[in-house]
This record gives sequence, C-alpha cells and structure tokens, in this order.
Amino acid sequence: MVWADRATRVDWGSRLQLDIANGVQNKLKFFQQQKKVSELDKTTFPVDPRSIVRYQSDYPQVETMPVVEVAPHFGVSRLIYVEVESFQTRSSSSVELWRGEMKATVRVIEVGPDRKAKVGYEEAGVTATFPPKAPQEGVPNLDMPRTYAGTLDAFTTEVVNRFVTYEKD
Repeated sequence: MVWADRATRVDWGSRLQLDIANGVQNKLKFFQQQKKVSELDKTTFPVDPRSIVRYQSDYPQVETMPVVEVAPHFGVSRLIYVEVESFQTRSSSSVELWRGEMKATVRVIEVGPDRKAKVGYEEAGVTATFPPKAPQEGVPNLDMPRTYAGTLDAFTTEVVNRFVTYEKD
C-alpha cells in the first residue's frame, strides 16, 4: 500500500502509488522465483496492488485513518506500507535539468489472526535518486519518462533491499 499526500497525487494521480506498489511486488516476486533468497520461500501475494489503490480511491476516509486500522481489510498477514514524503523528477535548481529524487517511510504492518494489526518494522528516510551519481543541480540529457521510471526503479530497489539478503555490486 502506498500513501502520497494530496499535492503529490494532484501532480501524479494514483499512477505513482500504483507504480511504486507494482515495482515492490514485482521485484519481490522476481527474487522469489529465482529462489536466491530464503526470506521469500513461503511468501504469497494474494492481493493485486491495483485492488489496494482502488480501495484507497473508493474509500477516501482511509486517508486519515492509521494504517493499522486499514491493513486488516485486505485479508493479508503482512502489508508493506510506503508513505511518500517527497517525489520529484526535476532539479530544485532549474526546471531545465533532470534529477529524480524520492523519500519515504517504509513500514511493515503485521496482521494477526484476530485481525489486530501492529507495526512490525519501520524505517524513515528511505531515499533514492536518479541518475544515481547525478550532481545536485541535475543533468540536461534526460526526459520525464526516463527520469520517472529510473527514480521509481531506484526507490523500489531500495525498499526491496530491506527485505531480502543481497550482495552489493
């Protein structure tokens, strides 16, 4: 589940929420299929991210509810919850330069058999930038689609790296 503030949703719609959720789930499934990480051996993905984004759209009151009250509605034992703090595809220095940057808090909500939920893991300040070594002022040779996709890919990789064992390149 991905939450983004109203201003971010005005700029990006529910597309950003769906792209982040799909990116995290698809990368976790990839690791699971490769059987290279034991953490995902018995993991299932019973809910499509589109269903959760639709639920958020159909029930706007969940915006103001604590996620531990919302998570039991999805029928899952664990829910990865990403709370987007900031997202941009352009440099803060110039509208002509490209530099994707995203920052969020990541939580895992554990739902017990009694449908009571609690936060099992939380990490604030999870960040990603694209291009990875771009200067703070950005670069001129990109465009919106590549910067958007690259930033989301870098961010979802950062999220997934918190849940699987991996070796850094």
